[in-house]
Amino acid sequence: MSSSSFLTTAVLVSLTAMPFLAIATSQNAIALPANEVTTTYYSDASKTDEVGEMTLLCSGQRIIEGRRTAYASRSSSPCNSGPKPPSQTGLPCEFLAKGCSQLPETRY
Repeated sequence: MSSSSFLTTAVLVSLTAMPFLAIATSQNAIALPANEVTTTYYSDASKTDEVGEMTLLCSGQRIIEGRRTAYASRSSSPCNSGPKPPSQTGLPCEFLAKGCSQLPETRY
């Protein structure tokens, strides 16, 4: 095989395999929502008769019940409320005889 035909064959094989490699290695990254959002749907503008609800969970999953209409209200709450403050006691309250205390008690 001549060097030019080898090069042509190598280029053709590379170009043919390239789309398959791109498909195999590409993954779509999906950002999770920052808030859990609940949308409540009503039958009319007075918003007295609830007819459906859709909730976007922090995991990205949607839960839909009933039906959607043009009359809706939304509420949301943060998915991550941040780190919890450190405990004020050395031991949890249930391990202390007198309940919660700032200082650990001496045990015998």
